[in-house]
Amino acid sequence: MVDHEMNAAPTTADDHSPHAASQLPSPARAGVPAPPIVAGIPVGLSALLRHTAPWTTNVLYSVVPTGPLEPVNEETPAPEWYVVYRGRFVGVMDQYMQAHWAIRSVSNAAHKSYTTQAFAIDAFNKVLGWGGVEVVR
Repeated sequence: MVDHEMNAAPTTADDHSPHAASQLPSPARAGVPAPPIVAGIPVGLSALLRHTAPWTTNVLYSVVPTGPLEPVNEETPAPEWYVVYRGRFVGVMDQYMQAHWAIRSVSNAAHKSYTTQAFAIDAFNKVLGWGGVEVVR
């Protein structure tokens, strides 16, 4: 086995604990700051979180955007668009489960669904302009 860091705790072949793999250092992407960790959401979903611009739809933000959201391809097929104004992450998304995890266990969560991306973006940007978008940790 090759140690990636001098102070990394070595693991042995006899170590069958479920946490053995988590003891190994994970490679970091050079020059890309890690997003804040949001406890209680699935790992696959936390990998989708962004905390920097560009501010677009179909991205989950772990911070309040500093500018208005822009649309993704208008041809993106979605029966509904979900806006999360107050939650563990915020934004405009076309997947119900993303919105569900954003508001799960958040007191006074604020969210709404819209029939088009344009309506959802307009609503989010208005509330953002009023200072009503909030990320709850």
